[in-house]
Amino acid sequence: MSAESGRRSALRIALVYASFGAAWIFLSDTALGWLSRDPALITQIAMYKGWLYVLITASLLYSLLRVEFHIRRSAEEATRLSETKFRHIAQATSAAMIIFDNQQLLFANEGAERLTGYTREELLAKPLGSLLLPEHKPAAKNILTQLRTGGPAVHLEMEIRSKQGDVRWIDASVIAFEQGGRQTFLGTVFDVSQRKNSEQMIRLSLREKEVLLKEIHHRVKNNMQVISSLLHLQSDYAKDNYHKVLFDESQGRVKSMALIHEKLYQSENLASIDFLEYIRDLTDSLQRSTYGRQVTVSITGDDCRLGIDDAIPCGLIIHELFSNSLKHAFPVQEHGLIEISMQRLNDGWILTVRDNGVGIPDTIDPFNTKTLGLQLVITLAQQLGGKPSFKTGPGTTFSLEFAPVQQFSSAPDGILKG
Repeated sequence: MSAESGRRSALRIALVYASFGAAWIFLSDTALGWLSRDPALITQIAMYKGWLYVLITASLLYSLLRVEFHIRRSAEEATRLSETKFRHIAQATSAAMIIFDNQQLLFANEGAERLTGYTREELLAKPLGSLLLPEHKPAAKNILTQLRTGGPAVHLEMEIRSKQGDVRWIDASVIAFEQGGRQTFLGTVFDVSQRKNSEQMIRLSLREKEVLLKEIHHRVKNNMQVISSLLHLQSDYAKDNYHKVLFDESQGRVKSMALIHEKLYQSENLASIDFLEYIRDLTDSLQRSTYGRQVTVSITGDDCRLGIDDAIPCGLIIHELFSNSLKHAFPVQEHGLIEISMQRLNDGWILTVRDNGVGIPDTIDPFNTKTLGLQLVITLAQQLGGKPSFKTGPGTTFSLEFAPVQQFSSAPDGILKG
């Protein structure tokens, strides 16, 4: 029983005793006045009244104390049973369970002994803060302050040093409660060192794979640049303009694929690229170095990130269509307009390439032609699982609706969606 509970019991007994005494004096004196006017008789009755008062109050005190002692025994028994149940539960669980007050341990189960390497007696003799690493002590102090001011239960992860000297990660839940009239804290602690070590190994492994993947993209880009350079050198030995154009077109296709690997190498997540940014770089490169015709290029659309399986065929399609527009769409016009857009449609994309040039001649069927460029466009569109369409007059409009192999968010990190 707590000190506060004992004070309440004593006050209750005192009040009952005082109330009975006051009532006895008043009622007994009034009754004597009614019963007799003889002073000798009144004195004799008063003596008997005193003895009767002593007997009655003794019996009353005995009854009150007996009730109070029964209440105390019941409370103590309930407390003992509760503590016994708690100790049995604490010893049965694999988790470490501790009770502490003002940084001093009051209770530690076998799980705490296994976790720290100390015996129960050693733990109870040590300040709790001595187990924590120095960098975690301010956080632990703040948490206890929060709990003392009525804060909710807290959950935290930190490192401790065992008796053997090794550092272990723990996952702890701490709540505050009152015991024996003072505020104490119950902590349930799990050893998560293995999980933390596994997470660290996974992070290191991912980092190694990221470095390796960056190196792969970098080397692929360099190899493609070598191929592009070889094609350029070989074109110098072409005997006629027809074969020179073939070499130049192949060189442009290789460059469009190399640019994707360069973007992946520069990307933070190595899995996807900002495709609108890629289109701007690709068209700028083609406009400057391939054909040199001055046209206005408009690139619009929603934020789009594509993985390598979608970006390469899309990039080649744009390369072919943009190159064809530069070469054939504006034979008379001094300046032309080429529009490229990527618009989201449900879980897919619509790629549109449009120019305001002369359009495709009626004698050419884009779906049944012997030109390699348009054959590539149709083949790559089918590879993407899309349905391409061409519209002419005025100008030419190509559109392709497709669902990407993988969905990526539009955030800078390009996280893969489920």
